[in-house]
Amino acid sequence: MFRVDPPGHSGDSAVGICSVCCIFCCTGHGKRDHDTPEFICLLCLPSKLIASALITSQLANPYLLEGHRSLMELAERFNRTYYLSLKDFRDRMPDLYFLTGQTGKTVIRYDDNTGAAAGKGYAKVFRDLEDESWLFVRAAAVLLKQTANRLYLNRLPGYLQYLYEITA
Repeated sequence: MFRVDPPGHSGDSAVGICSVCCIFCCTGHGKRDHDTPEFICLLCLPSKLIASALITSQLANPYLLEGHRSLMELAERFNRTYYLSLKDFRDRMPDLYFLTGQTGKTVIRYDDNTGAAAGKGYAKVFRDLEDESWLFVRAAAVLLKQTANRLYLNRLPGYLQYLYEITA
C-alpha cells in the first residue's frame, strides 16, 4: 500500500488497527478519527467516504439504494460513524484535509465502455447523489487513486473498482 502524508509531515512510528479490516498499520497508512474512537486504514477510508455519501443522500431520497445490496450493506456498516458533511470530514480527519482540496482536479467520466456490467448500476446511484454527497465520492476517488495499486484492485469491492476505473 502506498503511503499518503500531508505535505511537510514527517511521519512517526505510532500504529493502530483498522476498525474495518483489522490490518495493523502506521499513521502513514491509516488515520485516527478525531470524533470517534476509530483508527481506519487508507484503503478502507474510500469505502467510508462513499458510505457517507450514500447515507446523507439517502436521508433526502430513501429509494436511492433500492436494489443495490452491496451498497446497502456498505451504508449499514458505517451507519454509526459516517461523515455528515465534507466539513465534518475535514474536522474529524484534519490530517487528510489536503485530499479534499484535490477533489476539483479529479474527473469522473461515465462511459458506456467503462467498468463491469454491474458498473451501470453504480453509475446510476452515483449520478443521483446530492451535490454535497458527490464531493465525498470525489474525495474517495482522490484517495483511491493515491493509495490503491492495480495489483490490489481485484480485492476491492465492486463499487470501488468501478470508481477507480471511471476516474481520470
